[in-house]
Amino acid sequence: MIRKQAAKRTRIRVRRKQAAGHRTTPLKIQIPKKKKPLKGRLKKTRLAARKRRRPLRKKFRFHLTGQPAAVVGSPLPPQAFTYAAAVGYTGRPDLLQQALQSVQPLWNNTLVIDNSKELSIASNPALAAVPVYQPPVPFTYSQTMNLLHRIGADRGCEVIIFARNDALAHPGTTEKLLDMIGTLQITGQKWGAVFTASRALAAYNMAAVREVGPWDIHFPHEFSDDDYHRRLQLAGYELVSTDLAAALLHEGQLEKSNPEPRINPDLMRTLYEQYYVQKWGGRPGEEQFKQLFNQFPLNPVPNYLS
Repeated sequence: MIRKQAAKRTRIRVRRKQAAGHRTTPLKIQIPKKKKPLKGRLKKTRLAARKRRRPLRKKFRFHLTGQPAAVVGSPLPPQAFTYAAAVGYTGRPDLLQQALQSVQPLWNNTLVIDNSKELSIASNPALAAVPVYQPPVPFTYSQTMNLLHRIGADRGCEVIIFARNDALAHPGTTEKLLDMIGTLQITGQKWGAVFTASRALAAYNMAAVREVGPWDIHFPHEFSDDDYHRRLQLAGYELVSTDLAAALLHEGQLEKSNPEPRINPDLMRTLYEQYYVQKWGGRPGEEQFKQLFNQFPLNPVPNYLS
């Protein structure tokens, strides 16, 4: 279009000179023709030549335990998530040592919370690789989980992981769990918790924790999982159960090894079950309420961990 307008202006100038008596030579203006698109075999040859000239691009895969590895595969950049892990210890240091050895990939971010009534295990040379925290008084399971919430929030973690001190993760289980959590984080799935077999390891999404709130300390142990996991589900978070191999070590011996007499466990379980029914309108699996006691919000603590 621009060339046509320029040619038109040139013709007008020539005509004006001819009208004024000036001698002019014939003017021939050539407008370049548009290139025709390449067809067939020639087009394919040109495209192939362009591709050969392009620089090679590096591809990476996700190594979700924290260190990226350059491996041809996924075009996505390396990513990692931050986490804090804790082992709740109540007794039997021999079992604790075995449990810690099975989760060695977590050691850099792991803390042992000593809830036993024995002498501190911090001086045990077998546990030198992992720091030990002993509360002023032994914590219940729910209190231990709330402490882990605070640790995760203070460290700015995206995930917290709880490990039982009487459970053994099979080789490769810890790494696979971390990879699975990383995939959930990358895809943006709204997940609340991920469990291994026997729930020896349990990971919780800190975004879900902040929305749902703390564990109910009126459930020291029994029904505490049922209560918290129901709140996660009602808030729209998915509970992911896996078949990652893990097993309990000498199941039942941990409770039997406790030298202190306990209040009648059957009586206490009945009391906790009655409290659960009042809170949710039914026993686990038979709940009727979608709010706490059918009237209160799922998170009893506004601005939790803020």
